[in-house]
Amino acid sequence: MEAAGLMDKFPCLVIRGICDYADSHKRKQWQGYAAATAAAYAREVLYNLAERQAAEVQPSITEEQSNVEGDGGEEKEKEEKARIEFLRTLSFAEMNNREISVESACTNTFKWVLDSMQYKDWKSSRGGKLLIRGKAGCGKSTLMKLLCSREKDMRTDSIACGFFFNNRGAPFERAAEAMLRTIIHEIVFQHPASFKDLETFFFERKLREAAQSTRVDWTKEQLEQMFKTLTSLPHIKGLIFIDALDEGEGFLPSKMFEFLEANLANSNSSHGDLSICLSSRPSNFINRRAAWTTIDLGSENSNDIEIYTTQQLQETAEACSYSDMVPDLCETILRKADGVFLWAKIVVERLQKAMNLQESEDEIWETLEDAPEDLYELFVTCLRRVDKKFSDRMRQTLQIVLVAERPLSLEELVDLMKANPSSRTSRAAKRRRVESGTTLEDDCDQMRKDIQNWCGGLVEVIEMSRDILFSEAFVTLTSEV
Repeated sequence: MEAAGLMDKFPCLVIRGICDYADSHKRKQWQGYAAATAAAYAREVLYNLAERQAAEVQPSITEEQSNVEGDGGEEKEKEEKARIEFLRTLSFAEMNNREISVESACTNTFKWVLDSMQYKDWKSSRGGKLLIRGKAGCGKSTLMKLLCSREKDMRTDSIACGFFFNNRGAPFERAAEAMLRTIIHEIVFQHPASFKDLETFFFERKLREAAQSTRVDWTKEQLEQMFKTLTSLPHIKGLIFIDALDEGEGFLPSKMFEFLEANLANSNSSHGDLSICLSSRPSNFINRRAAWTTIDLGSENSNDIEIYTTQQLQETAEACSYSDMVPDLCETILRKADGVFLWAKIVVERLQKAMNLQESEDEIWETLEDAPEDLYELFVTCLRRVDKKFSDRMRQTLQIVLVAERPLSLEELVDLMKANPSSRTSRAAKRRRVESGTTLEDDCDQMRKDIQNWCGGLVEVIEMSRDILFSEAFVTLTSEV
């Protein structure tokens, strides 16, 4: 974008690659691809220049090339290749799965957090420690996604990175090693100069791989040492967000707190400027973290729930002629939700469904009044409301989703449902293929529709690089039981 300003200084052609083209696609990881696309296009432009024009600029190009080489261009290229290879060793397939799958914040929600003195003081302080606390389903992950994404977009001279523990993902997504690899990856990605201080770790790893003739994984001890090295650098400044610390496995939260606090102290003593924001459910240990500035989300998010329910219901109500009901419905939802965003979300979806079915106002109110205030009981009610003719398929779907070690693709679910020879789904899919010649893609499209009928809103299809089955409600349900 800044390149466009050059046209006012001298005649030139600006070729730009765009990576941030929508609120849902603000990911700095795409900058490299956007730059490569622009470079490829520029290359084609240069190839199509007239031969005479190319001859005119050749002397200046040759001079610039010699200047670059004289400044150690080859050495810089080697360093950059090593940095990219180092980043690849840290990366893993599920690194951003949880952050991507977390639902984005509704417009105008959580503004009170951004405007709060606790958040502003944390951002401006050196070695700040912020704890976002709240009961299950109150919107902690959605808030953390908003904060992390916002800071990444705003901070041009410092880093902003995050890790989201994933209770329903692959086992590695709940490990401390996954957190450390992600944060180190983000710091080195956003601050290339920091790789210089980690080169020793990287080359030692390459030597071990060469000696053993096999791939060597980073150990927890090595990752902790690299994290400590980065936090001790005086030129490193920025914000680190860690979501759902209580969902991590293989470590004690108390030990992780001590590790993070020690590294913050290390950063301060080295004149660094790193601050950490954690989110967690309340616990005896979490509640004793007096040294951390605390925001209690569950007791402060009533206005956010009101904004969300009003926005979601108003559009459906206007289309179905129920607008007069919205204020009273929202007031009742706000009272019964008691700070649990997930409860409000599930109930709003049930009310929207009732409105779309043109149920009477009494029936809509009955849907709301019959919704249990306890989140667990609400899940049970959602399942009981599923049409009985879908009960077998609902049970089979939920059993598969719940025992899977990671979110499943639609293709995988279709195959697993067909693997049961007694399944009605299996017989129906086979019959459709025989009679109409449908493909696996057709079965996946049908499965996406069937899930809405079978599972009472407790299983969702999240559009990512491919279709992934993800159960937000059962994340809470299975961790509470």
